Amino acid sequence: MRTGSFLTILLISIHPLLALGPGNDLLYAQTSHGANGGDGEPPATTPAVGAKRVSGDIEIDGRLTDPAWQGVPAATGFVQREPVEGEPAEHDTEARVVFDDDALYVGARMYDPDPSTIADQLVRRDQWGQYDYFEFAVDPNLDRRTGYLFRVSAAGVQRDEFLFDDNEQDDAWDAVWESAVARDSL
Repeated sequence: MRTGSFLTILLISIHPLLALGPGNDLLYAQTSHGANGGDGEPPATTPAVGAKRVSGDIEIDGRLTDPAWQGVPAATGFVQREPVEGEPAEHDTEARVVFDDDALYVGARMYDPDPSTIADQLVRRDQWGQYDYFEFAVDPNLDRRTGYLFRVSAAGVQRDEFLFDDNEQDDAWDAVWESAVARDSL
């Protein structure tokens, strides 16, 4: 039985990614399965994640109740970073991706059987702390060497980074994006 969860919705404007032109109703991304040795090639077992084109306004409220999310397949099978990177996640996570002419939207639901253990320390933007979070990165240049990382904590704290030279990061880069977090119980 799934009980207690927190849910995150992120909004990021990524115009280069959407420059694929009209008529593209589905984009694909890949979920990460840990470090790949820096060779620029993803692991052979990396699953695809589809992004569906939508129209109309999407409410960024920390819930996946907006009609835009209906019928969008969920990405599952995520892995953990700690304590053992690359191992299956302890709890289920579902992520959905949609886009329109202006932005990319990522919605995720993270399940936890004991909501009292969700770490939600409040810190300043871009700071590390003791908190659970959801993050994703995009590679709009499709070069597997540069990209942008977006993270939101269970307390709603945003962190973003510019990724470059295959494994370097610049957390002084600050994008303009929206996020919302909500907790609920199923």
